[in-house]
Amino acid sequence: MQIQGEWMNKNTGQKIHVRNSVIDGDQMIIITNMGQISMEEFSRNYIQASDEVYDDKGNVVATQKMTSQPLKQSNIKIEAIDDQEYIIDDEPVNFDNLKTKPIVQQNINNIDLIKKIFDKIDSKPQITVDIKWDDFPKEQISTLVKFLDVNVEDIAKYLCSEYVNVDSVKTQISDIINKNI
Repeated sequence: MQIQGEWMNKNTGQKIHVRNSVIDGDQMIIITNMGQISMEEFSRNYIQASDEVYDDKGNVVATQKMTSQPLKQSNIKIEAIDDQEYIIDDEPVNFDNLKTKPIVQQNINNIDLIKKIFDKIDSKPQITVDIKWDDFPKEQISTLVKFLDVNVEDIAKYLCSEYVNVDSVKTQISDIINKNI
């Protein structure tokens, strides 16, 4: 069944132009210049129309161009043959373009960009740490390790969490990078 051309809502007098129709499961959707209409609503409210004006005997007495008013729009999911779902919105759909690959917008942040570059570099930096401590507590640390069985990694974790200023380290690394570019 091919439904095309000008149709008129018999209740409101609004004219629409039918562009195409699609099947969604067991439902038919009519695609018009004013949006989508279910076949149920279309068959209940629309009749084929023309610009001709008829008298009570059925004779054409004039031609009159009527303006169309927009219908209330709704989004309808259509499942296409290629198993992709498409949302048919208020705009007419060009079915020739439905099989094109959808554009995927990627949000790439700076960390992703940095990682992408550094992952391609074979060499890796050697970042060294120096502890400047006037009265380095050598005996206390030795007691923790030798007599109390505290491992060195736990002492290092403690010193990092308590004394390392991450912002200061970042600033120092930034300074080194700035000097080398």
